Amino acid sequence: MAHEQMSHVERPDPVDDDTSNPRPARAFRWRRWMSWLVAVAIVVIIVAIAGRTIRLPYYTIAPGSALNLLGDVDAKHSRIQVDGTESYPTKGEIMLLFVRESARVNVWQWVRASLDPNIDLFKEQQFTGGLSPEEIRVQSDADMARSQLAAKKVALEAAGFKVSTGAGVAVLAVQPSKPAAAVIRSGDIIVAVDGKKILQPDDVSKTVRAHKVGDTVALTVRRDGKDKVVQVKAARGDDGTPVIGVIVSGRYDFPVDVNVDTSQIGGPSAGLAMTLSIFDKLTPGALTGGQRVAVTGTISEDGSVGEIGGISQKTGSAKAAGAQLFIVPACTNKDIKSECEKELAKAEKRAGNLHVVPVATFDEALAALRANGGDPVDIREPAAA
Repeated sequence: MAHEQMSHVERPDPVDDDTSNPRPARAFRWRRWMSWLVAVAIVVIIVAIAGRTIRLPYYTIAPGSALNLLGDVDAKHSRIQVDGTESYPTKGEIMLLFVRESARVNVWQWVRASLDPNIDLFKEQQFTGGLSPEEIRVQSDADMARSQLAAKKVALEAAGFKVSTGAGVAVLAVQPSKPAAAVIRSGDIIVAVDGKKILQPDDVSKTVRAHKVGDTVALTVRRDGKDKVVQVKAARGDDGTPVIGVIVSGRYDFPVDVNVDTSQIGGPSAGLAMTLSIFDKLTPGALTGGQRVAVTGTISEDGSVGEIGGISQKTGSAKAAGAQLFIVPACTNKDIKSECEKELAKAEKRAGNLHVVPVATFDEALAALRANGGDPVDIREPAAA
């Protein structure tokens, strides 16, 4: 029997390395990718939080909403009420426009404003003029109160009423941080300072400046038809001169009572809209011809219309509200004429089918409404007040 010899071959022991077993390598790569993802996520979260919390010295203005000032003449919610003479129902809308202002925007808001053509970006100093938030708010309240006085005067006189200048000066606003805030209210009438009759607004500041900081100033104030004397200490103003902290204006004796609800609304840009709305209430017919009309611009006692900011953004507000006509101020102020014309050109570009009409006076605004299909003005002899 033949003997068969078997050969023996030795095999090397398995080597436990990445080449022979890929699972540890895959685990290592996975852990590395996870580390990178976690790091990136942390960076993204930090950037997102920083972008929302870091504030920049910039303000933004964007299109806002619109408010119909007319409404139903008999509705309780109407923002314009007339008492002491006949008022008339109307059709259509005269819309007051708003813009959305954001102060000291965060990084993301700044980026959005830089990319969005409908949002304008302003440096803080350019926007505030160096005024504090309190001063801006008080000035805004005073501008609205002054606009109301002018709007009532122009509208009533245009409707045939006689408006006379009243005695003393009207307090438009009071600075909360100044001494007068303890004893003076918006709407008060200052008839005398230190016993001297006040005939015009400058008389108050001149008399107060004749004192020294810390001196007591005696003011004769008329409130609810009664006069009383109050004592106010003069404080130091920003320029070092004595102040008491009131903003005043000339006043008028109106033959009828016209109330315009402007709660939560500030600034001077509602002047023309208020004037047209009051006039529409006082006269028969519908100035708008039943259409939706957006209006912006200041109003002066002589009926002139003044420029305002944010016209291009308000164009967006007017379009969104479905306005068919947008009455805006003409560029008449030589000091800002170039800037105003650029803003107006931007507004007309954004307007699309919205008809934009610049006006310089109240009479021109009436003509624009008539040309747009509004009823002709029929001024009747007003009832005795």
